[in-house]
Amino acid sequence: MAGSPLGLGRKEYFCAAKSQSAKTAFCSKPLAFGPRFSIVLAMELPGHAVTLSVEQIAELNKQLSNFRHDINNNLALIVAGLEVLQTKPHLAERMMATVREQPPKIVESMSKFAAEFDKTLGIKR
Repeated sequence: MAGSPLGLGRKEYFCAAKSQSAKTAFCSKPLAFGPRFSIVLAMELPGHAVTLSVEQIAELNKQLSNFRHDINNNLALIVAGLEVLQTKPHLAERMMATVREQPPKIVESMSKFAAEFDKTLGIKR
């Protein structure tokens, strides 16, 4: 590929590096985010500087720590469930139920943190 990727967004850079047939198949399609994520993509930033107190920063840091902890727990359950499937296939139904429960929990944790973050910084969605 000729030229520098600087200044190109991820999709533009990715599409520029692909063959013509791959570009047509991938790059012409809109993002496959469902209606659940459409609200996340549209936001209105505050029109002024936002000042946070030490307490607000500490609270956001605590919430971020809890968020990361929750996500790590959910991902650990997914990995553990898949590893059990390899060694104990007779537990497949039970393990798959555990694995299937995790993505909604991750989305819930993410939404909860994002709502608090947006509220603190004055971001409107």
